[in-house]
Amino acid sequence: MNTILAIAFASVLAGAACLPATASQTTLPLPAAGATTEPLPSVSLTAQAQVKVPTDEMVVVLRMQKEGTNLGALNEAVLVELQEALSRAKAISGVHAQMGSVQTRQTYTSQGQASGWNVQGSILLDSKKLKELGDLTGKLSTKLQLGSVSFRLSAERKRELEQTLLKDAALAFRGKAQAAASALGYAEFVIKDVNISQASTGGDMPMPMPMYAKALSASTLTAAAVPQDAGETEVSVTLNGSVSLR
Repeated sequence: MNTILAIAFASVLAGAACLPATASQTTLPLPAAGATTEPLPSVSLTAQAQVKVPTDEMVVVLRMQKEGTNLGALNEAVLVELQEALSRAKAISGVHAQMGSVQTRQTYTSQGQASGWNVQGSILLDSKKLKELGDLTGKLSTKLQLGSVSFRLSAERKRELEQTLLKDAALAFRGKAQAAASALGYAEFVIKDVNISQASTGGDMPMPMPMYAKALSASTLTAAAVPQDAGETEVSVTLNGSVSLR
């Protein structure tokens, strides 16, 4: 029985091979003799959109350090001062405050012998309310040391600008692509690939305050001594890519 089924199945396949092509079958055209498919020429392009805007956020670093021989007492004293400053800062609406680093180092005499400990810690403050943060910094600096002041563009403002600049850069990229196509005698272009990069320059640079620590005592350091000139920063979006001309 198996031999008979095998012979019948082979006969069906042989008959199917002899059937004429039906309407559902598609015959692909053969390329003309000698015809070749040339790759489309491509052009690499760069387009950029940028804008310079005032920075809108202040960042302040305040430090506390103490030296002595009782490490436990030193740690507690530094942390108490920092926590008190954090509580005062968090009570002001619009000011973000957080604990920075706390470090402990061994101190030595000029002969290289261990003499005690140095404990220092910091808090970080930032806000878009420049005057309020400047006033707070002046008040807190009566006990803490002013480490640095810097200005930057807030994350929300930066995202908003980058979205606008991306649209401008894309229009510029397409304009360059069309101009290149026309100049080279082609009617249109097709974008092959594009890389997008964002950047900002200016601002966001910490300004150390050693001059204040030396020239002003803790009792005379006020908000007037805290820089509040935010300056400007430049935000840019760049498109690098290539297009095919046809």
